[in-house]
Amino acid sequence: MKSMKTLIYLAIVLLFPAAVWAQESDLTPLDEVIARVNTEVILRSAFERELKLYIEEFKQRGKKDEEIEKEIAELRAKILDGLIDQQLLTQRAKELSMDVEDRVNEQLVRIMKEVGCENLDCLEQKMREVGVDINEQKRGLRSRFMSDAVLGREVYGPLYQRLTEQAKRDFYEKNKDWFSTPGEVELSRLFIRKPKDMLLQTQAQARAKDLATQIKGGADFKALVRSKSEDPADIVTKDGKIGKVQLDQLPAEIRTIVEKAEIGSTTEPIALADGYAIFRIDARKDREIKPFEDVDVKNAVSQRLAMEKGQEHVDVYLKSLREDAFIEIDPKYQLPGLKTASAQIKVTPYSEESEKEKKKRLKQEKKEKERREKDTAKAKETAQK
Repeated sequence: MKSMKTLIYLAIVLLFPAAVWAQESDLTPLDEVIARVNTEVILRSAFERELKLYIEEFKQRGKKDEEIEKEIAELRAKILDGLIDQQLLTQRAKELSMDVEDRVNEQLVRIMKEVGCENLDCLEQKMREVGVDINEQKRGLRSRFMSDAVLGREVYGPLYQRLTEQAKRDFYEKNKDWFSTPGEVELSRLFIRKPKDMLLQTQAQARAKDLATQIKGGADFKALVRSKSEDPADIVTKDGKIGKVQLDQLPAEIRTIVEKAEIGSTTEPIALADGYAIFRIDARKDREIKPFEDVDVKNAVSQRLAMEKGQEHVDVYLKSLREDAFIEIDPKYQLPGLKTASAQIKVTPYSEESEKEKKKRLKQEKKEKERREKDTAKAKETAQK
C-alpha cells in the first residue's frame, strides 16, 4: 500500500502539472538568463525543468536512452518557443487587466480536498513535505490560467462568434455520436459460481441451464434468486436487482444479448470468468441522439468546432505577439527549428549602461539572488527532515 506521503505527492502532481519541476531546480546555486521577452526573462533552470518533464515522460513510456536523446534534441526548440509564448501570453493578460485569482483559488481548494486539508497552511505544509513550493505552484497556475484567458478572448472567442450555422450543422452531422445519450438497461441476475475443478464446472453449468429452463417454464425468478443464486448477499436480498447500467459499459458478451432482448424476458446462462449468469431485462432506454436544435448541443458544437479550427489561429496570433515583442535569445540557445527570431544581441559592458538601467538591473539581480537563496534554504531544510 502506498504511504500517505506518496499519495499526497501524486495528488499534487496530478492537480499541479508543474509540481514535479519545483523540487531540484531550486537547489541549483547558479542560473543564467537564456532569453529576454520584453521586460521579463527566461532562466536556464526553467528550460531545464521542461526538459526534465519530457525525459521523465519518455522513461515512463519505456523508451531507451538513445531514443530519448534523439527526441529531446528535436524538442529543445519547441520547449524554448513554448516558454517564450507563455511569457508573451502572460504579459498580454496583464495588459488586458485579466484577473484569474478565482480560478487559482478553486484549484487550491480542489487539491486541499484531495489531500485532506481544511486550510492553506495545512496544504502548504503537506506540499513542503514532498519538496513542492506552494508559491511556485501558484505562479504556475496563474500563468497558465492567464494564457487560457487571453487565447479565449482574442482567438477562440472571435472564432466562435464567426462560425456559420451551416458549418455548425455540417459538424453535427459528421459527429452525431458525440451528442448521443447511451442506451441503458435495468437488469436483475441469478448467478451460479464456477468452481476451479473442471468436473464441478460442468455440473455448475448444467445447474444454471436447469434454472434458466425453470424460469422460462414459469418459475418465479425472485424466488429462485433467493434460494439458488450465489450472488453476493446484497444482490440476493434485492431479488437479484443490479439496477440501471449503460449498455456501452457492459462486457461485450452480455451487451450483445441483453440489448435486443424483450423487456421482462430472461437470458440463457452467459458464461463469465467467475460463473454463469442468467439476466432478466427489467427495463430499457434506447440510445438517443440529441437534436441539433438543442441549446446544449449547439453550444457544444460551436465549442468543439472552434477548438478544432483554433490551433491554426493560435499559431498566427502567437506569431504576431512574437513579432511585436522585443526578444533576445542567448546565442547558445538559438536552436535549429526555433520559431522565435532573436533580436541582435549587443554585448555591452555594464559601465556603458545608463544609471537608470544599471539600478534596475542590479535590483532585479539582487531580488533574483535572494529568491534563489531563500528557495535553496527551504529545499535544504525540507531535504533534512
